[in-house]
Amino acid sequence: MRDLYDTSVLFPEPIRLLLICKPAAYPPKVAETPELYQHLAADPRFELFHCDPTWLWEIEDDGKPLEIPVVPVPRELSYEEFLELSDRSQAISNRVSSFDLAFCRTLKPFPLGYMERLEELERAVKFVNSPQGIVTHLQPTYLPSIAPGLTPDLIVTRDVDAATDFIRQHQRVVAKKAKSCGGKGVFRIAASETGFVIDGLKIEQMIFRTASECLEFLFELDGDPFQFVRYLPLNHHGDKRVLVVDGETYGAYLRKGPAGSWIHNVSSGGSYQHTTISDREHEIIRRTAPHYRRLGVTTLGYDFLMDDDGQWTLSEINAGNIAGYSLLEELTGQPIYDRFADFLYQYAPKRTRSHCNDRKWQCLGGRVIPNFLDAPRLAEQS
Repeated sequence: MRDLYDTSVLFPEPIRLLLICKPAAYPPKVAETPELYQHLAADPRFELFHCDPTWLWEIEDDGKPLEIPVVPVPRELSYEEFLELSDRSQAISNRVSSFDLAFCRTLKPFPLGYMERLEELERAVKFVNSPQGIVTHLQPTYLPSIAPGLTPDLIVTRDVDAATDFIRQHQRVVAKKAKSCGGKGVFRIAASETGFVIDGLKIEQMIFRTASECLEFLFELDGDPFQFVRYLPLNHHGDKRVLVVDGETYGAYLRKGPAGSWIHNVSSGGSYQHTTISDREHEIIRRTAPHYRRLGVTTLGYDFLMDDDGQWTLSEINAGNIAGYSLLEELTGQPIYDRFADFLYQYAPKRTRSHCNDRKWQCLGGRVIPNFLDAPRLAEQS
């Protein structure tokens, strides 16, 4: 964590950073977001404010400047104080345009209408990850559209016949919900002589007589199309997570699930260790990260699994509320949070000397960008 120093000389105008999350969703052992709050609160370049996701429904779009309730975050923040940030009685109303940058740390699945609320805010403040861009990323067809040939064989469908043919072709597949996290929306389906077996983190092993019955059960869990991916036999070697911020790799670690588990997730009791990033993985990141930059999405978590040849192949790309900074800092001894804070400070539009609170924003190339100071640079990136 940074040492505090005189901000009046080095940073006369701290960045007003708005963080959005549900603190109660982060128990003490899941410390990623609380630690991020603590590091940024202690950094004198930032003035931190918290908004609970439920408060976004208090926004009134009546033609006047948008306002939301926020709680100022103290410089020294304990975990208990982090939980208390969502005390509505402590919140004060602020214009959305008074913030320089917003960062959504809300866990998926999002409440109905939540992303639309964030898109309303995006008219007045720049986001670390554009809500418009996240909505595009969450479409199950997005990954295959930007990474053809880079993943195991996959299809996106809700068609029972198409999914059945895919399962019969590969015998074992993984079915993924579009909007979930922590391994909760991932299911394995295996064809056997006696029927079709499905299992996952949140369901016990279940056996169905036909593929249709199995898929009907699966489709009842979510209304969107599922992504069906060929299951890789060398899955037991673990899941490699590579952290990428605005196209730059921060490092990688290998996750392994508890004994007997095919889901490799740290929050579900898995282990982790530091690992390296190969030239092949760097090339995959180089080819795909620009697509996210065009969406205005900067924080990515690439997941790689071992393929049949013993090479790491792209499994999925996570975007937005990415975890792993604290693990990487622990494993490497490097100041990962400080590096990330440096990025946030540079990414935030710098305020004009007129101290004008009413920002003018425009949409360009699918991205919402500010119409002041660094707009030309961002326009080039689009």
